[in-house]
Amino acid sequence: MNVSLCFENDKSVLDVGCGLGSTVDTYGVPDHVAIYGIDVNAEVIEQAKLLYKDRPNRFFLVCPAEDLRHFESNKFDKVISGVTLMYIKIPKVVREVYRVLVPGGTFSASYETWKDVTKFMLRALTKLQIKVVIHRLYILMNGILFYLTGYIVPYLNGTIESFQSRRGLRITLGRAGFENIRFDGNRVFADKKSSSKFD
Repeated sequence: MNVSLCFENDKSVLDVGCGLGSTVDTYGVPDHVAIYGIDVNAEVIEQAKLLYKDRPNRFFLVCPAEDLRHFESNKFDKVISGVTLMYIKIPKVVREVYRVLVPGGTFSASYETWKDVTKFMLRALTKLQIKVVIHRLYILMNGILFYLTGYIVPYLNGTIESFQSRRGLRITLGRAGFENIRFDGNRVFADKKSSSKFD
């Protein structure tokens, strides 16, 4: 399946876990669209502001993906995300994303698979990096939990990491109210219903 997003008629896009702001370029968001980038890393946000200081339609904000209270409901035509799902409370985030999307708006995100996590774990195992192996085992177990239930649990230090599966994403996105959930490679796409309780 070859899924792509059209941004030509969009007014605003939210980039969750924006980092330095390059995800919008990967997606091909045109310059006329107002782009709001959020990330929890204040240093990265400051760097992004400097990188795009000549682009008046780019706005960057330190903000966790789980708490989008800075944005009103039905604000964004699209919400996109690079490889951020691995590090966030996915069920809470997708509920917030659903809230801030306009009716009929689309959410798209890249996700990590069990193969990605296993590759890093095996590399750490060959180097006898036991702490890394234990952490990767947690990520694998959390990914299996996500596959089975659509839920994840924090690590001992409170951080979140997991791999994602199509099944787990379908469960979680469906619970949040999304429809037309589809996949292209390691990207998921889901639409907010055209008429919803947030209208």
